Amino acid sequence: MTYTSETIGQEVQRHIDAKYGAKHGYDKVAAYEFGIHRVSLSLILHGKRPPPKKVLDEMGLEKVVMYVRKEQP
Repeated sequence: MTYTSETIGQEVQRHIDAKYGAKHGYDKVAAYEFGIHRVSLSLILHGKRPPPKKVLDEMGLEKVVMYVRKEQP
């Protein structure tokens, strides 16, 4: 499965819901467990910041960057 910068936040939220439950306040617990600030987690969940390596490791994901040649007109 691949995720875009727009969809990775939703996947992080699904991971938090599955691991900690969807109860109010569990984002705070998840941020502590990830070792990041709550504000950083909020930015990740809203697609404004990419998740750091420690979050990706917890989820069993890795970041991959691809470059492709532009098509010539």
